[in-house]
Amino acid sequence: MLEIERVREVVASGKIAPVYLWHGEDKYLLREAVQVLKSYYLSLDPSGSGIETLPGKDAPLSQVIEYANTVSFFAKRLLIIEDIPYFQDNSGIDLAPLYEYLENPNPDTCLLLLAENVHRGRKLYKLMEQHGVILEFAVPNSPQDWMMWLKDAVSMRGKKMNSENMQFLLEWAGHNSGILSRELDKVAAYAGERKEIGKEDIRAVVNRTVEATVFELVDAIAVRSVRDALTKLHEVLKEEHYLKVQTMIVRQVRLLLAARSWRERGGKLSDFGGAVGVKSPYAARKIWQQSEKLSFKALAAGMANCLETEIALKSGGGDPVFLLELLIVNLCTSK
Repeated sequence: MLEIERVREVVASGKIAPVYLWHGEDKYLLREAVQVLKSYYLSLDPSGSGIETLPGKDAPLSQVIEYANTVSFFAKRLLIIEDIPYFQDNSGIDLAPLYEYLENPNPDTCLLLLAENVHRGRKLYKLMEQHGVILEFAVPNSPQDWMMWLKDAVSMRGKKMNSENMQFLLEWAGHNSGILSRELDKVAAYAGERKEIGKEDIRAVVNRTVEATVFELVDAIAVRSVRDALTKLHEVLKEEHYLKVQTMIVRQVRLLLAARSWRERGGKLSDFGGAVGVKSPYAARKIWQQSEKLSFKALAAGMANCLETEIALKSGGGDPVFLLELLIVNLCTSK
């Protein structure tokens, strides 16, 4: 179950814990979860006076504890501490008052601590496990994780989608949880009362990422299909400036060259993404598969062509579209 769905269930039941620690790299869903929790307190007090937000890096811990212990005569309170530094090494913060508070929190205050990174071995984390609720908003790390994430996200919206269509959506819209969440809202609304979401629904309303088209462009280059590669090039040029398109092509060729080199040295796919800074497991796998179809010699020649094209583009050496078309033709014919 997605963590934000857990938050929705808690809000629906009204059983809000007195202390939460939310952390993780999925900042979009974390922010969305904060809005869900805020909605509960706004329903109690529409003026919003029961919600207080403090910057963790600037607010003294004594002030945080003082605010948390404040008694409200009108409604329950939500106190949000953003970007807490309490897990950082050498922060110089005496956490004893917070430890004491966790042992006996104010039942009328919900203290929400937000962090990007935590240290599970620290006393604070262990006390939060005992006396509070910890939610991790993690970005999926593997293709299987993305499929599970998407399955939960679709189910949250009262819809269904088979594995083939979920994979299609990931390829079409990309691997960004924030973008996917927004696109799922759109496609769920488009489907209306229908439970099952199909490819035609996705094609009809979901924005296709430029990166997805670039992958298809590279796919065409890998199989030496000049016509398909040029078609994809023009699709990308409709969305992005020619210099950005050049930069995207160069990046893909460089990554393909790195993947080919990694293969020839006996490296594994599982280590490749981290080594070259590709966070998306899907993107790393795609690059790895494409590199199998292209020789090291062809990719090295392709990098040289990319450099020549970049110099020509930046020095006014010809029509930008023609120069990029020529680059694609050269990449398709390099051996």
